[in-house]
Amino acid sequence: MSSRFREVIGHGMWSGALISTVLGTDFPGPGTIYLGESLRFRRPVKVGDTITIKVTAKEKDATKGKVVLDTECVNQDGEIVVSDSAEVIAPKEKVRRPKVYLPAVHFDDKEIMRRSASPRRFPSAGSWAAFR
Repeated sequence: MSSRFREVIGHGMWSGALISTVLGTDFPGPGTIYLGESLRFRRPVKVGDTITIKVTAKEKDATKGKVVLDTECVNQDGEIVVSDSAEVIAPKEKVRRPKVYLPAVHFDDKEIMRRSASPRRFPSAGSWAAFR
């Protein structure tokens, strides 16, 4: 392989998506409004890694409902792979929603390549699933 890591690694924004998922579903939870974040990618996330998200409330502005959260993505070896500072508006009351089961998403590279030979053009292979 010719990459600087010499193996397949996960895209850094996947870790950002994990952080967003925790903030929107667990702490602070449903009803959270994500205002912004500042991600720092410290180490690669490798295929097979187990990532744990740690969230710590750093600041709270009770009048505006804003909370600044420090987050870390830690791998199975205890190494910080991503650190983050996120600003959110936390819900004032506990929001409860029924669990939603989403459909499975699968990417079949051979199928994408076969269909991409057609005259229709799409911006990326990842968006192909929306046009099936």
